[in-house]
Amino acid sequence: MNNIETKFLQVLAEIKNGTTNIYNYHEQKHFMDFWRILTDGIEKFSNHTFDGRFEKILFDELNNSVKNGYTYFEFFNAIKTELEKLSVPCIILIPLNFIDDSKIQNDISLSQNIMLFKTDKPKITYRLFREPKKEETHLEKYFKENIYSLLLRDHIEAAKDRDFFNFPLLTILVNNINGRVITESGRIVEAVYAFIRMLDFGNKLDEGGWGYMFQSRLRPADVYGVYYNKEGVTSLPVGPEANGYGYSMRFKFEPFLDVSTTGFLNSIKEFNELLSEYLRYCFIDKINYSSEQLVKIAKWQNSIQMFNTAYEFASKERYDSTIMLLLTLMESLFIKNKGNKKEHLVLALQDFFKSDSDLTDDFIRSNIEEAYRARNKFVHEGIGVDNEYVYSKPLNSYQGLMPGMKPFAHIGLYHYPSNIKNIKNIFDITIRVIRSYRKLLSLD
Repeated sequence: MNNIETKFLQVLAEIKNGTTNIYNYHEQKHFMDFWRILTDGIEKFSNHTFDGRFEKILFDELNNSVKNGYTYFEFFNAIKTELEKLSVPCIILIPLNFIDDSKIQNDISLSQNIMLFKTDKPKITYRLFREPKKEETHLEKYFKENIYSLLLRDHIEAAKDRDFFNFPLLTILVNNINGRVITESGRIVEAVYAFIRMLDFGNKLDEGGWGYMFQSRLRPADVYGVYYNKEGVTSLPVGPEANGYGYSMRFKFEPFLDVSTTGFLNSIKEFNELLSEYLRYCFIDKINYSSEQLVKIAKWQNSIQMFNTAYEFASKERYDSTIMLLLTLMESLFIKNKGNKKEHLVLALQDFFKSDSDLTDDFIRSNIEEAYRARNKFVHEGIGVDNEYVYSKPLNSYQGLMPGMKPFAHIGLYHYPSNIKNIKNIFDITIRVIRSYRKLLSLD
């Protein structure tokens, strides 16, 4: 009899004699040992949650096991089946701040579960001696059809964020336990912004000067949302349940897209491919993949969050931190052993891009070595790029430095670091790495 089966029988004995129950199990050391083994196994499946619903399922199935003489394997599968019943369609609703709605002709279906909606507002027809007629927007219809819930636009604007509907909205439809989707949503939203910024990096701003971000008279949204209905709902309910359920959360990063809307629309196919792959990795059954594959996935997903941080440091012209983050990002993806990190990274990148004629061995070596020299001077001597480049913005300058502004797009005359070309090249190499690294994951 293996260890988990022994612990399982111990727990069943205590459930049977009443010494352990849903109210006191936290105080039982051996029950918590059993809990850790159980939850480690449950976490390897996409549909899992450890809130009060899990507690109820756990003790229901423990009692069923006492009654029916289940083995641990039968008990585990019973819990897994009950958790799967909690899966519901959820919509992650993401404002794309400063994307120019006028350049988007129609709503865009990127894939089966990703949509881009224009900022259409409800059309109201006023009628003589009758109540005004309000026509549903495409987004409101989408909510009804996919999560069987009303989109409470007025409530969102009044209680959550009055600027929520100022810009186009990206929706992501995910079928999973609502708690899981909420937990993953912050990273998913950041990945959305990161991919848009990556694909835009080489583009010029649409307006030529300061870009749409500084032309817009609309305020950006401060929150994003996750919306869903309860389990078992398959059509729009009547009464209060038609309102569904939802959470609004603040962005972890700065939600400004100082990008070319035209460029975004031109690259929307690759954007969809990157985002779809990222979503796939958020909700896989980990039990089906090797530990090496899971480590690669985690590294790739983490690199996307790190890119956003580096981008925002660069937007504030904090280039020392930018260089450190971009080099650390690439080290995390390619370097396994200790030693000369610079040389290991150079050789790894040269091998990674050996079939890319744009990134020659000399280009990679010269730029990585220059970036390491700047990094080492800052780390070991405290003398960095920012020291040569500190100045104050004049009062009549656009609006100072804002996190999320496009790096290098708003630099004034003479105000730029001596190694600006190298920093741009390191960004370019990093973006190419992130866009291509997913091909190494080989989950199929």
